[in-house]
Amino acid sequence: MRNLASISVVFWTALGLALVLVQCATAQKEGGPAFDNPDKLIEVTSGQEFRIVLDANPTTGFTWQLSSPLDDTLVTVVGNSYDAPSTSGRVGAGGKQTWTFKAMRRGHTAIGLQYARPWEKGVDPAKKLMFTVIIR
Repeated sequence: MRNLASISVVFWTALGLALVLVQCATAQKEGGPAFDNPDKLIEVTSGQEFRIVLDANPTTGFTWQLSSPLDDTLVTVVGNSYDAPSTSGRVGAGGKQTWTFKAMRRGHTAIGLQYARPWEKGVDPAKKLMFTVIIR
């Protein structure tokens, strides 16, 4: 009976570990680690993808845009997408805007993003953020 209990514990532990590993692999496939705080360094390795995920509400006309060109020898844009909230019945509710980048080679750079309406020229953005990226 003790052997059966031990086997059960080992089985469930192994299954739990396998599920964690699958979840980690899925996160990497979906663009790598996610960052949302410009006060914290983004540390990645060369060749790695990473995401900056920010609150956004395009129904207001505002979107997150690059505030200055990237040093594309260090970081390139892989994609930019918006995920609407999963709550139904909330017209105009904000969601998440995700910028996915790829680290190209060792070095450090900055990614500036601004929350603005693209058609409004000469108007200060509602928000500005600067993320520091260290590529190892």
